[in-house]
Amino acid sequence: MNKRIGIVFDETDIKVVSSEDGVLIKEKTVVLWNEKENKIVLYGEDVLNLENKIGTNLSIIHPLEDGEIKNLKIFQNLIHLLFGQIKDEFKDADVIISKTSDNELVLDEFSAITSIYQPKNIRFEDSSKLIAIGAGININDDYGKIILEVENHCAKISVFANGDTVASKQLPYGEKYINQKIKQHFKEKKGIILDDSVLDKIKYGIGSVLKLKDDLEIVVAGIDTLSKEKKKILVSSSSVRKIFLDLFNHYKNEITKLLETLPFYISTGIVKNGMSVVGSIGKISGVNYFFKDFFDWPVEISNSTEDAILFGLLKIK
Repeated sequence: MNKRIGIVFDETDIKVVSSEDGVLIKEKTVVLWNEKENKIVLYGEDVLNLENKIGTNLSIIHPLEDGEIKNLKIFQNLIHLLFGQIKDEFKDADVIISKTSDNELVLDEFSAITSIYQPKNIRFEDSSKLIAIGAGININDDYGKIILEVENHCAKISVFANGDTVASKQLPYGEKYINQKIKQHFKEKKGIILDDSVLDKIKYGIGSVLKLKDDLEIVVAGIDTLSKEKKKILVSSSSVRKIFLDLFNHYKNEITKLLETLPFYISTGIVKNGMSVVGSIGKISGVNYFFKDFFDWPVEISNSTEDAILFGLLKIK
């Protein structure tokens, strides 16, 4: 079997995995760019710690955002820095690239920059399918399976049957969307600006789509919008529940619309297999009961890690 290389170009991470040597690259898709010298000074995780600490002529740039290449020159520079370290791995390898964008021009650029390193061939595979395979979700049943995959910049609803994608729809309601909604709520209702570091505490500490018998509470810190001083407030699960409920109602409504477009035997057969929710958003309390109560089908919250897509890249036929 020929060596396989799997690649994920994502706005959060650049990942490369090899069938022979495992994970070769796993870097945050962010750079510190020197505007005067037109070069990358630093890239990856270390750049994230430099917010508000950089000097003149330096900028923190995220070259990939919302499925688009926001800065082609910087993206190309970053990829050559990364791929240049492992250039021998690509030669004559079968390369599979995760399809993380619906923009054909973006995919063409992914293919073009990879082809420089002389692989044997390049093909794209649907990211939802790769994650499902990597997470061990059965997508080969005749009756079909729905997967709700929530990523940073988007959410994707996919319907699989006999191992193939029957239908899919991309939505703008990813992690970034809900983070913005949480920040907006606290700024407008509580007069406090939250740092990104506390958002996960709210989402996965007290976030719920169901009305809880006993309210959950946490203390969060931020900056007062008037005094600009540090401020701490007590937050309850009931006070933020509408944010999560609105989000999951979006998902529910879009799943319903997608079901109406499917052949009858699949839309009715899905009742047997139900759906899987993939991504950290599944950790919000009550997600499985929310979908189960409305659709009356089995709901699985996948425990797959962020590396499920890498396993999928190596396992897919």
